[in-house]
Amino acid sequence: MSARKLKVKAVRQASPAQAAGVKAGDIISSVNGKKVEDVLDFHFYSIEDPLHIGVLRDSEEFSVKIEENGRDPGLVFEPMHPRTCGNHCIFCFTEQNPRGLRKELYFKDEDYRFSFLHGNFVTLTNIGQHDLNKIAEQRLTPLYVSVHAVDTDVRKKLLGIKNDDHLIDKLSFLVSHEIEIHAQVVLCPGINDGDVLEETITQLSEFYPWVRSVAVVPVGLTKHRVNLPKIQHVTPETAMKELKRGKMMQRKFRKKFKESFVYFSDEFYLKTGKLVPKANHYVDFWQIENGVGLVREFIRCFNRQQREFPRRLHHSVSILVVTGELAHGLMSRLVLPRLRKIKNLHAELAVACNSLYGPSVTVSGLISGQDVIDAAHDSTAEIIVLPEKVVNSKGLFLDEKTVAEVEHETGKRVVLIDSFGSLWSSI
Repeated sequence: MSARKLKVKAVRQASPAQAAGVKAGDIISSVNGKKVEDVLDFHFYSIEDPLHIGVLRDSEEFSVKIEENGRDPGLVFEPMHPRTCGNHCIFCFTEQNPRGLRKELYFKDEDYRFSFLHGNFVTLTNIGQHDLNKIAEQRLTPLYVSVHAVDTDVRKKLLGIKNDDHLIDKLSFLVSHEIEIHAQVVLCPGINDGDVLEETITQLSEFYPWVRSVAVVPVGLTKHRVNLPKIQHVTPETAMKELKRGKMMQRKFRKKFKESFVYFSDEFYLKTGKLVPKANHYVDFWQIENGVGLVREFIRCFNRQQREFPRRLHHSVSILVVTGELAHGLMSRLVLPRLRKIKNLHAELAVACNSLYGPSVTVSGLISGQDVIDAAHDSTAEIIVLPEKVVNSKGLFLDEKTVAEVEHETGKRVVLIDSFGSLWSSI
C-alpha cells in the first residue's frame, strides 16, 4: 500500500457502493486495476462502468464490482490531507505568526494536488518522477508554482534547502506535457531583485505559453521575526525601481507574446502612487488571489455596481468602513465620496492599524478583531462595514475574536460584505 490512503468516510444509503458491500472505514486500494492514493486518482480511473474496486478492510484485501448505470457510486471519502512543506523559506509568513493563533495558521502545506484544486502555490521541491508522471497523466493543470529565483544558489538560500531541487528540469517535463504553470516570485530586496529577477523572468519566458504568467509580489514581514534571517522591506523606492525595470520587460513580452507575461502585485502600484493597469493588462486575472489585479477588479466591480446604488435610504444610517492602510487611499478617493452622495447615509472611513503583525503589514485581509475595535473606538457610527475575508468560515478573526465579541466591545453592528453592491440588503 502507498503511504497515501483513500479512506471511505461514509456510504450513501441505497447507492451502488452500498449494494456492492463497501463500508465506512474501508480503504480503496485500486480502481479498474489502477492503484489509487487519493480522490483525484479515484475519479480519474473511474471512467468505466462497472467499476472494479480493490478494498482493504482490516487486514483483508478483496475486490468488489460496482454497477453504476449512470449513477453516483455513493462513496464519501475522508478529506485529503496536504503534504507538509519541508522547506525553510527565509521569508515564510507562517513562521512569522505570533503565538496563540488558530492551529491551522501554523501549518505549512506543499502539495501539488491542492495547487491544482485551489490555486495554492507550491515550490515542487518535494515531488519526484512518480508525482510528475501523475500530474501529466491526470492533466492536473493549471499549477501554481513558487519559483522565487532560477539561479540555483539564490533559490536554495530563499527556500532554506541544501541541494539543487532541479526546478527547471521539473518545469521542462511539465510544459512538455502541456501543463500550464502560473509562477510567482516573492521579492526580497538585495537577494532576488534586480538582475536576478530579470534572469528569472527571462528564463521562465522561454517556457511560454505553458508558463503563462509570472507574478512579482513584495515580501511580507511581520514584527515576529525572532531568530529569523534579516530581510529588507520593499520600500516605495525599491518598488518604483522594480516597476520601471518590469515595464521595460512587459513591453518586450507584449511585442513577442501579445501579453505582458510578468505582472506586479497591486502593492507595487499602491506603494508608489502609480495607477494600477487597465483590466485588459491582466488578461484573465490568473493571479488575482495573489493580489495581482485585485484593485482593478474592485474598481471595475464598484463602478458597475454603483449604478444600482440607492439615491436615498428610507431612514438615517451611519456606517464606518474599516480598511487596511494599503487600501485607504483608494477607498477615500473612490468609495467614500460615492457613498456620501446617498441621502440619509452618513459614511466614515477608518484605517485599522495592524497590532497583530505590526505596522509593515497593511493589507485589509490580515486585520484582527482587536484592530477593528481600536479603529472604531472614537466613531459614533452605528454599523461597522468590513470585507468578509477578515473572518474565516467559522466567523473568527485572526485573533479568534468573534463578530459578536467585536459588536459587544464596540457597541456597533458588524456587517461583512463581499462587495459594496451587497451592502444595501444588510443596513
